[in-house]
Amino acid sequence: VQKAGYGLTLNALSTLQLLLEPCSWLMSSTAPLKSARTLCYEARDSFYQCVRDQGVDFIPDNPIPDKCKKLRGAFEKSCLPSWVQHFDVQQEAQARRARLLHTTINKQAATAAGSLSGKAQS
Repeated sequence: VQKAGYGLTLNALSTLQLLLEPCSWLMSSTAPLKSARTLCYEARDSFYQCVRDQGVDFIPDNPIPDKCKKLRGAFEKSCLPSWVQHFDVQQEAQARRARLLHTTINKQAATAAGSLSGKAQS
């Protein structure tokens, strides 16, 4: 077995190259092309819209609705894994803010409705 440097055998080096090959553009000096980012954003938007259409707030560890699983696969293929994770966290935070806002508005509406009907406010 020949050594390829850094203590790696040629076989181990070939395996390492195969593992890194799909992500080789990450090591280049150029960032993802605008067209690749656009595909990622479109896949992201389609997936999250599907989830919302199913009446579900997206939470990363919760099951994905069956109708949205193909869109999730396209999203994960189109975007870097770190981007997918970032968008998932961002989407969960937006859903949490929306729930809080909805709760706050409903509480204020109930108080305002009480004052309009002549009931004492609490």
